[in-house]
Amino acid sequence: MIDLLKAVLAGIAVSVGGAIWLSLVGSSPVAGALLFSVGLLSICVLGFDLFTDRAGLLADPPGGSARDYALSLVRVYAGNLIGAIWAGTGILATRLGPSLSEAAVDLTIVKLTDGYMSQFLLAVFCGMLTFIAAECYRRGKDPLSKVVPVTLCAAGFLLAGFEHTVVNAFIYTLSGGLFTPQGRMSLLFTTVGNVIGALVVSLPLFKLLDE
Repeated sequence: MIDLLKAVLAGIAVSVGGAIWLSLVGSSPVAGALLFSVGLLSICVLGFDLFTDRAGLLADPPGGSARDYALSLVRVYAGNLIGAIWAGTGILATRLGPSLSEAAVDLTIVKLTDGYMSQFLLAVFCGMLTFIAAECYRRGKDPLSKVVPVTLCAAGFLLAGFEHTVVNAFIYTLSGGLFTPQGRMSLLFTTVGNVIGALVVSLPLFKLLDE
């Protein structure tokens, strides 16, 4: 239950960062992307569980059992989506709802009219950056070496247009695209891409560390 709660809180944290980013994406996209990192930094500092980071640990599962870790990863994924959907639904009930929904609709049109292979590849790159950010935070020796990589990787994947499953779940909730066939397929392809991207970094990294 605690693991699920940490995953839900991670989904909410990402969504809070996403709300900040959406509020600035039209006027100050760089500032919005940098401030989005508040969500990822909160996850790292408070020890919440984010799917796009935890997926990379499949290369060297904590506890040693790949099967048990994969099952826990499913719970993390579900919790992240629950948190993102809850946060998006909550924001729609506030005065911020109309403006953020409008920004989300514009992004959703771009994402859902893109090809699935494009979405998948963009998600691979996002998975790489997200895992690098989290691993740098875990291995950083001082606050600067922890905070800077997280901030730059988070801002980088947004500015580049890479696809993050949990961010997309939040955006699609605001736009109404989450439960459309295109929205579900988009999440499927970005989920697989995020996992592969995290593993592209973690597999050789952990191999090198073992040698």
